[in-house]
Amino acid sequence: MAQHYEVTTDREATPMVRVLASTLRLALQRPETQKLLSGLDGSFTVKSINGAQAATYTFDGNQVSLKAGKSEAAKVMIEADLDDPSAKPKITGLLRHPIAAMRFGELLSLPLPNWADSAKRFWAATYDLPNMPEKLIITNRDESRSLTFGEGINTVELIGTTKILEPLFAGHAILALDVMTGKLQYRGSLEHLTGMSNACQKLLMGELDG
Repeated sequence: MAQHYEVTTDREATPMVRVLASTLRLALQRPETQKLLSGLDGSFTVKSINGAQAATYTFDGNQVSLKAGKSEAAKVMIEADLDDPSAKPKITGLLRHPIAAMRFGELLSLPLPNWADSAKRFWAATYDLPNMPEKLIITNRDESRSLTFGEGINTVELIGTTKILEPLFAGHAILALDVMTGKLQYRGSLEHLTGMSNACQKLLMGELDG
């Protein structure tokens, strides 16, 4: 029988901690993630190689807590380029805890859920929030297919690649930023852009069950 894991953060957790916690909660829906966690105990830190951003995971039975910052008690610290997953990370503690380091590294590199599944959860959690459209169309350029949620006259269409849609609907990105930087094509009103961006921010901050 699969073990139930509880993932917790501080009330004032940083966006980085909230994103990592959200990723882990989603990943725990897969049996392979639970198997990884069963072999981890104690504290482990992940840090941005380009700045001071850091987060520490503490594994204790079926409890996983995430806090901002480094921990002197961490068995392993992985310093990575958070903007470039392909870049080789720097690992401290590898020689003393090789198996734990390998497991923690695998945990950090787990893929995001399928964009379509995340989009369904996103719509279910946000469709009744202020300034949301009545109808949402999401088009994936890579797959040449669209998903439609809701119905009505007030419509928004988002057009992007899998690489952009996955983090957006998993609660790891802000819609307005992706639109302004040209990563995502948006068709709809400014009112709805504001509403959907606020919804994405609520999801990122852990205020919605997405």
